[in-house]
Amino acid sequence: MSIPRTRLAGPAARSAAGPAVRRPGRLGRGDLLAVAGLLVEAALIEFFLRSLLTRPFYYDEASRAYEIARGGAFLSHLGTAAAPLSLGWVGIENAARLMLGDTEAALRAPMFAVLPVLGMATYILSRRWLDPVVSFCVAALLLVNGWILNYALQLKSYSYEALFAVAALAVYLLAQRTSWRRAELLGLYAALGLTCVFSLPNLLVVGPLLVLDLIRTVRGRDLGAWRIAGAALAGGIALVHYVAFVAPQAGVAGTGFFTANYAPHGLGAFARFAATGFGSYVPSAVIGVAGGAANSAPSYPPPGAAGYLLSAVLVVLLAAGVVAAVRDAAGRALVTAVGGALLLELAASAARRWPAA
Repeated sequence: MSIPRTRLAGPAARSAAGPAVRRPGRLGRGDLLAVAGLLVEAALIEFFLRSLLTRPFYYDEASRAYEIARGGAFLSHLGTAAAPLSLGWVGIENAARLMLGDTEAALRAPMFAVLPVLGMATYILSRRWLDPVVSFCVAALLLVNGWILNYALQLKSYSYEALFAVAALAVYLLAQRTSWRRAELLGLYAALGLTCVFSLPNLLVVGPLLVLDLIRTVRGRDLGAWRIAGAALAGGIALVHYVAFVAPQAGVAGTGFFTANYAPHGLGAFARFAATGFGSYVPSAVIGVAGGAANSAPSYPPPGAAGYLLSAVLVVLLAAGVVAAVRDAAGRALVTAVGGALLLELAASAARRWPAA
């Protein structure tokens, strides 16, 4: 196991030069201890929440279980899906169903299995910029986040979507190396496109990254024509999955939950909608969601004015992180992926294709 390191070409390489790039790519003793700690943390979380594995399906878990249980017949009835699903996640769930049976535990098993993988992937990507202690804190806090605990162990694809968002950025950074052969480079771009097959919202992450990649290629890089072909391959895979599998599941686009969370078209109303949506991330991104799916997952509401103070601190830290990230080529990719995904989410919401809840 190694930490993704990139050797960028041209100006990108010069702007990325710094301590983060000079750190060795292999995992050292501190990294191994951190990964072991994350595995222990994930195991403890799942042990204390083990009752969720066999609990009767809750709310929209039931509709997902029904659609998964239909197997291949689901493909011929995409228009009746209760909510859009990705082909890759449906495949994972059907593999679990065939191996373990049509039970709550069998269908939730993939979510329990992926939680520690999400922690490790977050740690490894964080090491691209941070030291082992801080990277461990990032991944450890992610695993105990109230939103993660509330939804990651349900029969929902959210934990996989988080994992494949991390994977997409890692694959993109790997593709920036100049040492790849042509076939290897195309393979990486294909892998980037395939992350969208396993994660429905990854199209919003991969799209901005491909635009950034094309801009860097136009400015001049080795294997420019092959990189353009690779970007086209990745985009083609993502778009074929969307057109052939996701778009036909849009039968619920006009239902109450979705329409209540579409961005309005008026400029003032749209600005208020966007401000409310972005404002909802702080401090709930840290303290978690109250109530939610009754998973007995913790919420950490701060007392009184402490919530406003925490929100202010988070905004300052986020702004400082963005300023630091844009000074590094790989950091700019991170900002592009996150910022681009949020902007595309708003655009898709205004087009009534994505509920920005």
